[in-house]
Amino acid sequence: MAAIPLDLLDRIRTLEKQVRAVMGSANTRPAATPATAAPGFRPAPGTGSVPWPLPLPQPADGWRPAEGPEWTVLFTGRALVHHPRVRCLVDVITEAEADGTPPRAEIRLLVDGVPAVSAPAVTGTVDLDAPVGVPPGAPAAFALQGRLTGGSGRLLCVPRAFYGTTGP
Repeated sequence: MAAIPLDLLDRIRTLEKQVRAVMGSANTRPAATPATAAPGFRPAPGTGSVPWPLPLPQPADGWRPAEGPEWTVLFTGRALVHHPRVRCLVDVITEAEADGTPPRAEIRLLVDGVPAVSAPAVTGTVDLDAPVGVPPGAPAAFALQGRLTGGSGRLLCVPRAFYGTTGP
């Protein structure tokens, strides 16, 4: 059997250690930064580094109510349009008055004052998806309106997600 010089054996051992170190570090998460280590955040699944906010309880006291049959503006905002469609996820609460029957309600999304989509409002999350009708790069005014269509009580809602999409 041929003699292998000791310096080559030492180099092979060093390379094996380095390969083990690289293989081990490929399966670990990066060190926590002040943003990722803050309470209320957890890493995105599979990435280990992107923080995702955890939902926190929020009182509905500050939400604007709609209490009659006329359309009431509940949320307004302006944005530059980058996509041909807009999607809005809205948290909705319908509160009954004395008789305990929840009122029937409706919400709609307006783009530059033009109704884009409407939907029945039921307690929970309502998904609104509509074409924007504004050229890309142009500013647009968005408004979320609500009204009662039957019964008495209040409609409360607030948008939770509002973003552009390329298709339905």
